[in-house]
Amino acid sequence: MENFSALYAIRRYFSYSFFPMTMSSTGTGVRPFLTISVNFFNKNNGQTWIFRTSIDVSTLNRYIEQIGTGPLSDIFIVSRLGEPPLLQTSSEQYGPPLSPYPFELPHSRIGITISEERGVWDYVVLKAVSFIEGSPWALVLLKHGYLYGKDWSFFKARLFFIVMISTIVALFIILQITKLFVGRIREADEKRESMMAEIEHTSKLASIGRLAAGIAHEINNPLAIISAKTGLITDLLELSENFKYKNKIEAEIQGTANAVERCKVITHRLLGFARRMDITLESISINSLMKEVLSFLDQEALYRGIHIDLDLAESIPIIESDRGQLQQIFLNLINNAIDAIGKDGKVIIKTSKRDDDTVQVDVIDNGKGIPQDIISHIFDPFFTTKDTGEKRGTGLGLFITYGIIKKLGGHISVRSTVGTGTTFTVILPTKINLSRRVHDVEG
Repeated sequence: MENFSALYAIRRYFSYSFFPMTMSSTGTGVRPFLTISVNFFNKNNGQTWIFRTSIDVSTLNRYIEQIGTGPLSDIFIVSRLGEPPLLQTSSEQYGPPLSPYPFELPHSRIGITISEERGVWDYVVLKAVSFIEGSPWALVLLKHGYLYGKDWSFFKARLFFIVMISTIVALFIILQITKLFVGRIREADEKRESMMAEIEHTSKLASIGRLAAGIAHEINNPLAIISAKTGLITDLLELSENFKYKNKIEAEIQGTANAVERCKVITHRLLGFARRMDITLESISINSLMKEVLSFLDQEALYRGIHIDLDLAESIPIIESDRGQLQQIFLNLINNAIDAIGKDGKVIIKTSKRDDDTVQVDVIDNGKGIPQDIISHIFDPFFTTKDTGEKRGTGLGLFITYGIIKKLGGHISVRSTVGTGTTFTVILPTKINLSRRVHDVEG
């Protein structure tokens, strides 16, 4: 309340002799001034003396400015005569002297009246009004609620706006971070599921391998006996004279021998897959290897009218791997491509450098393709699409190929469209990680 003490000082100073502001003409133009008159009545002689003086408004302004109201206050004098009331001194909000004061003055002229007022920028200020006794003037003090004319309500509005914007930005950032985390978690889950499927498949391969080894050993013994007996019967038939059913018996014996040979092929494949064969590493040009493999199959392809195109990249790096097992892989894949076409088709063998550590080989055919509902099973043991004809499959070729590629540290995938063809993609490392290979084999 220190600022309001100035009101009492003004009242004591001016007493009862003030009059409304008037205008005077000077050399510099029309200027407002205040008039003060002092009346004195001499009782001894009955004479009345009047002392009158005028005060320039700037002088009164300097006096008011010296009152310690602070930078957040506005203090001025208003004439209560007239409608609206006129400023008698300058105001920061309402202008120079004689400017209209847009609000009514309080009706009570006793003491100091304190109230709230809406400022020119539509914010609330604290107002104190004190009437000067014996004059038509009122001293008005306006106290701003916040620095530079911004009151608390305006500050709260700005604060609310800032908080809302900050909340929206924070929510947006949280949503983006959450989306990023959810995406990362989804990717991790997909990788985990893929690894679990890979582990499951590898475990299944190991179990099938152990089972196959036992079955192959058990079957080989009776197969050897059957083969020996059929050979003995064949020899006896050759030594015997012709009789009525000799040709029929020879045909049946030959069929039995063929079936035994087929069983031997199956058991040898099973044993080859199950056996922990050591990998013999050597430097291999994958392009030269593909030409070597084709030399075994070019007659078969020529007989069926199948054209084999080589699309060999020149920048293929030399890899370190097992030549014999690589030959077995690509012999099987190219032979499958030829069987899928049947007759009069095309097989494309494409090599490329995938990156500094891997090379890629694609075996592409324009055969009948593989339906999508069975393509996920083609690497399973004993699953085959060659279910008719003389070359009915055993379902072990791609199964064994898959196992060899994994053993060599590579990867195989397949894409197929029914009626268009199939593409097998083999990715091989330029160097095999022997420690990882030993772990995989022992697992």
